Amino acid sequence: MIKLQKATFEDVGYLLTLRKLTMHQYLEQAGLPCTDEAHLARINYQFALTHLIILNNQVVGMVKYGYLADQATWYIYQIQIHPDFQNKGLGSKVISEIIETANTQEDNVALSVIKQNPARFLYFKLGFSIVGETQDEYLLSRPTDTRRHLHTLQQYLKSDFTRMSALKALQQLNLPSGYIAAGFLRNLVWDKLHGDINTPLNDVDVIYYDANQTCHSHDKQLEAELSKVMPTLNWQVKNQALMHIKNNDAAYTNVIDAMAHWPEKETAVAVKLNDKGKLEFIAAFGFDSLFDLKLNHNPKRDKSVFLARVEGKGWKNRWPKLVMNPNSD
Repeated sequence: MIKLQKATFEDVGYLLTLRKLTMHQYLEQAGLPCTDEAHLARINYQFALTHLIILNNQVVGMVKYGYLADQATWYIYQIQIHPDFQNKGLGSKVISEIIETANTQEDNVALSVIKQNPARFLYFKLGFSIVGETQDEYLLSRPTDTRRHLHTLQQYLKSDFTRMSALKALQQLNLPSGYIAAGFLRNLVWDKLHGDINTPLNDVDVIYYDANQTCHSHDKQLEAELSKVMPTLNWQVKNQALMHIKNNDAAYTNVIDAMAHWPEKETAVAVKLNDKGKLEFIAAFGFDSLFDLKLNHNPKRDKSVFLARVEGKGWKNRWPKLVMNPNSD
């Protein structure tokens, strides 16, 4: 059983060792300070909020978090799990308990993560989305409505035989960070919120991230494999490790980074079936505006591209409740 125990200054030696084991390489990759002095400065920052994570009377990590009353937000400053205890779901459990506390009070949860740190994928799976970024970090937030939105999305998908079949087909390929994105999920929500209409699946957009694959022909092979399973669908497979070239961007670091460059924010949503058969959702900008029937321009793309897509795809004709957000920039 996991419990949290307030840290004392006698624990600083352990916290320094833990931080160096779990953070040093990512700080180094990001070009951030990683001397002992720099580590200690981060350890001492808001030290009173530091808790040791205890499992069966053994210290397995730490979490530093506190409540920002002026923002109605629980902020997770740091969470580190000792390498000997990683990949056991401990970090997920600790964060989930903080989320549960926030939900009962109708508060948000927020944190930041170094862009090179693979822990970002855990945060995305737990419903966090990118709300900003610095040169080195993503700023993530999990609004109070996220749990409700994820439950609703699960219900929508489980009642859609074609979409669930498509997800099962993709699952068989075991692609690295493989998801079905864009209209597959976006249009489903808009359909449901317009009286449960049924918009045909014109394209099924599969995204994945594999930096070792440098040829687009591999995507075509994957499309062919998926078409054998479900030939009635128009499969479109794109390795996001290559898409920055077409878009004249810096190289994307993962699928979320790629999605964060799409012209409208409501399209940057995706879903997959994990190896346990559970639905997993990610969103570069969260799900609120999707369920609010808003259309938001992503300032990383020229607004003329956004406006041309809205007009050319006839979204407002198909879904007349959609509203262009004048403050989306």
